[in-house]
Order: sequence, then C-alpha cells, then structure tokens
Amino acid sequence: MSGGNGAVPTAAAGGQAHTAQQVGQLRRARGLMVLNVVLNSVSNIIERIALSLVPPVAVTSVEVWTTTTISLLLRLVQTSSAPATEAVDTGRNSSAGLWYFAVAGILGHVIGSYSFLTAAKTGGVGFAVAIAQTWSLWAIILGILALRERGSRRLVIGLPVAMVGIVLISTQHQSFSDLFGSASSHVSSAIPWAILASLCWAGSSVLIRRGLSRGADSRIGFVVQYLTASMFLAIRAFIDPAPLTALSLARVALIASAGFLAGALAMGFMYKALAICPISSVMLINALYPAIVNILSWAILGESITARGIVGILLVTSSCVWTQADNN
Repeated sequence: MSGGNGAVPTAAAGGQAHTAQQVGQLRRARGLMVLNVVLNSVSNIIERIALSLVPPVAVTSVEVWTTTTISLLLRLVQTSSAPATEAVDTGRNSSAGLWYFAVAGILGHVIGSYSFLTAAKTGGVGFAVAIAQTWSLWAIILGILALRERGSRRLVIGLPVAMVGIVLISTQHQSFSDLFGSASSHVSSAIPWAILASLCWAGSSVLIRRGLSRGADSRIGFVVQYLTASMFLAIRAFIDPAPLTALSLARVALIASAGFLAGALAMGFMYKALAICPISSVMLINALYPAIVNILSWAILGESITARGIVGILLVTSSCVWTQADNN
C-alpha cells in the first residue's frame, strides 16, 4: 500500500470490532514499526563506532545530508518514470499539509538532535537516553490529545511500565545515587535538554501523522522534512565548518551507512506505518529500541548487560506485547 495519498484509516485505533481488512492493516503497520526499530538499532551501533572518531555534529550532518540526497534521487526517478497525468495528480493531492513535514524536520533533526547531544554532554549518554527515549510514549499521549486518537485501556498499564523499563536499561551502568549525589548539578542541568529532545521527537512524529492525515504524499513529505533539516545544518556548517573538515572518505562512508539505515529505510517504514494506523496503535513498539540496542551492543560490541538492564528489557518487551495485543 502506498504511504500517504488519500484518507488515512483510523478505525483500528479503538473501535469495538475490527474488520478483516483493519486487522490486516494493523498487523502490517506493526510489522513496519518493528523493521523501523531494528534498522534504527543497527544504525545506532554504527553511530557508536563513528562517535569514537568524529564529533556528534558531524555524524548528525552527514546522516541527514545522506538521507536527503537519497530521497531526492528517488523522488526524481519516480517522477520521471511516472506518466504525466499521474505526476500531475500526485502533485495536486500531495501539496496539502507539507508544512507539517517542514516543521517536523526542524523539530526532530535540528532542535531535537542538538538538545539530545547537549544533554549527553552535560549529564552523560546513559542518563540522556533514559529520558530522551521516552519520546515514543509522549508521541502516544500527544496523538491522543492533539489528534484526538482513541487509546487502548492497556496504555494505562503499558506506558508507565515501558517508561520504567527504558530508565532501567539506559541507566544500568550508573548508580542511582549519582542522580542525587555530587553529580546532581550536572544531571539536573541535563534534564531540561533531554526532555526537550524527547518532546521534539514526539512532536515531530505527531506532525508527520497530521500531514499524512491531511492527504500529503509520504514520499514528498519525507523529502520536505529532510531537506528543511539539511538547510539548517548547512547554515550551521557554514558558520562552524571545523567538525566536518577533518572527515575522511572512510568515515563519511561509515556515517552515511548509518544515515541510510536510519533515514532512508527506517524512517520510510515508520511513515508507512503512521499512514496506515494511528500513533496510539503502533508507536509504543518503538519503545523496544533500547532493549534491541543493548542486545546488539552486547553481541557486536561486547558491552555487558547488567541484571537491571535485563529487568528493563523484560519490562519494555512485556509492556509492548501487552499494549499492542488486540483487545477484541
């Protein structure tokens, strides 16, 4: 099914009975979100390797520019291969709501990324991830409040359990006393930035959903989102080019591969999932991300998983299974 033309089905959000077609759409959307999570997790492993070689701002810039270039090339190929009448119809139907994607690009890839990196620098990566990764939970809440989507009763249990699991996973190598001890000043200064990153990423996903529901083509919206972010990052690079001037071709290729996985592939799967079903029906699957990253880090990078991390993985996984299970 195409990602964004026409009306977006919303009946799977919480009706009393699902038709066979709606059940099929729901399963397909959840499968797409699982692919999104897995690809993002693999991309994160590559990013961890790249961050040991280059500054975070260089990683962010190369990733966004890579995704933008790929999306533009794909769009040109699709436009040139489509019949003239189809191209006209697509352009007419997809123009509505594109500004949502432009704002989503600024929120998610500019403000959100900068806020997360600032939080990680001042309070530690583990603590920043623990808070920022709750963006999928806030996205569900914002989807219910802003988009008036109907949430399942299971969200009442699934949301707090998943949040606890994410915190346990992301802080498994830290002592809880660090949050209240001598490092409290650094942690407290990181909290606003991490919360801002989380809210920006959540707001970005809600804007994407809103744009799709207004009839915007997901492929065009994808280009607009990344192109807007690319322009802002280009201005930043022009002001301070130092982080990019030291990049070698091998390092650019390494970072670009992460950008291809997370942007061109994973984000595309998320777009299609949100075009099929409401945020509240599929977004909590994204809470599996910290668990998968920890497992991959253990298997590929040899990083340890503590008992607290295992408990967190079990909590996140069980909450996702519980929340995403059909209630009827």
